[in-house]
Amino acid sequence: MNLELEQYTLNAIIVDRDIREVAIKKLRINHFNHDHRKLFGILQNIFIDDMDTPPETYLGKLKENDLLNLYIEVGNNPILGVFSERNIAELEREYLSDQYKNNLNSGNPDQAFEYFKKLKNYETVTDSVYPKEFILKEIREAIKSGISMEMYTTGLIDNYYKIVKKQTTIITGSPTSGKSNFLDAMMVNLAHKYNWRFLLFSPENQPIKLHLMNLARKFEGFPMMGTGKDSVNVEKFIIDHFTFVNTNEIDSNLDLILSLAKTKEIDGLVIDPWNEIQVTEDSDKKFIRQSISKLKKFSYKKNCHNFIIAHPTKLRKAQSGPYIDTYPPATAYDIDGASEWYSKPDNILSLWRDPETNRVEVHIQKIKFEGYTGQKGMQELNFVADTGGYI
Repeated sequence: MNLELEQYTLNAIIVDRDIREVAIKKLRINHFNHDHRKLFGILQNIFIDDMDTPPETYLGKLKENDLLNLYIEVGNNPILGVFSERNIAELEREYLSDQYKNNLNSGNPDQAFEYFKKLKNYETVTDSVYPKEFILKEIREAIKSGISMEMYTTGLIDNYYKIVKKQTTIITGSPTSGKSNFLDAMMVNLAHKYNWRFLLFSPENQPIKLHLMNLARKFEGFPMMGTGKDSVNVEKFIIDHFTFVNTNEIDSNLDLILSLAKTKEIDGLVIDPWNEIQVTEDSDKKFIRQSISKLKKFSYKKNCHNFIIAHPTKLRKAQSGPYIDTYPPATAYDIDGASEWYSKPDNILSLWRDPETNRVEVHIQKIKFEGYTGQKGMQELNFVADTGGYI
């Protein structure tokens, strides 16, 4: 059996709810070998009743069975980040092939013939594989230069978070922490440094004149509204780098927004905030899961980065500790839809701001390729009210 394929499939079961649902229904414990078999058996028993069971409820069971390290190794391996239902199909095909050979070699021709028929009737995928030349090129480049990714820095939290295209970042935070302002600051820096272009769906940033002036003061470094100063440079900068969806003229439907985005030359898509998007499924969790999958596929095909601001819904003021009498830093689990917001996106940032000192904490809670494009942690910044920027 292909142990690497087993790892890919286990990684998918752990980190992707959609793939998990297919895998738990289709695969059997015999499709896996050795420790992989034991890990799949436990995951299968856990998820068969509830696909959304959070890890903290079963980590103890994995530890009891000496599988915790394997679970962590498979679930957090960035090299296993590309998977699909194709892996599940291939694992099934390999299992049938092995059973056919084993029964044939063991003198069970009738049983071998049954597996042979299943194998012949099995639908295999042959038109979407990487050609040999591409694989050889990737091997040689990786051995020579390592795994290289084009990363973009914003000058704000670069030690913890670098931006990679074809990914999705969720920005959340406690009330009045400045989520939209922080994203504006990142966009201005990306536009200025790398010439990035953005499409913004921002129904909360109305009237649009205020949003334009917020971008302008970050670009120029001082407030411009009402000053009568020469605006030629600001006009060119904003027109060249920012396209704004007229939220009064288009329904807040994700499919419509993505259809519009496909027609634009962009490096970044912004949805601010998510709770303005129309829910089109009976289940909020299902809608969020499907929507983030759509966004990730869009960013991959468009070669852009998705930025989504999602407000928390469950925060309560802290009764003790460093955030006493204030709302503590939010997590993805505080957003309506909970586990989907943590498991599906690539990166998660959470903001907290001290209203008295304007000290801002940016909590980096998830990084897709931790160790490559960033790391979990917290960066302190000072918010500068006059410029709307951070130092």
